[in-house]
Amino acid sequence: MQVFHLSHIDLDGYGCQFISYHFFKDIKFYNANYGREVSARLHEILDDISRALEPKRKILILVTDLNLTLNEAQFLQEQSDALRLQGLEVQVLLLDHHATGQDAAKIYHWYHLDTERSASKITFETLQKLYSPLENIENLAPMVEMINSIDIWQEGGFGFEFGKVCMRMISSTHELNRFMFDEEHRAYKFALLKKVPDYLHQERGEVAFDNDLFRLKKSLWGVTRI
Repeated sequence: MQVFHLSHIDLDGYGCQFISYHFFKDIKFYNANYGREVSARLHEILDDISRALEPKRKILILVTDLNLTLNEAQFLQEQSDALRLQGLEVQVLLLDHHATGQDAAKIYHWYHLDTERSASKITFETLQKLYSPLENIENLAPMVEMINSIDIWQEGGFGFEFGKVCMRMISSTHELNRFMFDEEHRAYKFALLKKVPDYLHQERGEVAFDNDLFRLKKSLWGVTRI
């Protein structure tokens, strides 16, 4: 199966992709902020699929932490239907928690909306039900709970203060421009997220991680993959 994964550009969005990386070997990532960029990335994904058409190839278009407008959802449905007519086994799966997607969620069966959990938690729990991980994912569960706490603002939740540090880390990691160096920019963020489990269970781990971020970033210059 080849996976095309579009997600948001915040901690929750990159968290979703860090999770899916542990489930799929053949995966291509895309990121978008809200607005026109979502539509642009959907077109990019469909163009990439069309350029590499292989009959009976299984394709998963995975969208996380982004709500689609009715027009965007309709476009994705129509284009995936067209690809099926060309012989591809195309599945669409959208996992989100933004209430603004309710209208589209009511129409399209592939649009899964849950406003009670972060997109990372929805993605982690959904992928575990549908697919087998490529490796041990024991370390992912605490990170997912931390992201869930900060993203839906549960102040008493696990790792809430740590989540503040991670949220700032993701939003301020601009050393590599994401438009000019898309893959390297994402890999840089992934590599930093990979360090989180080393600190998450430490006493005042959020302070230690925050203090070490500059050193960790310096050690990762030139990263192109995790």
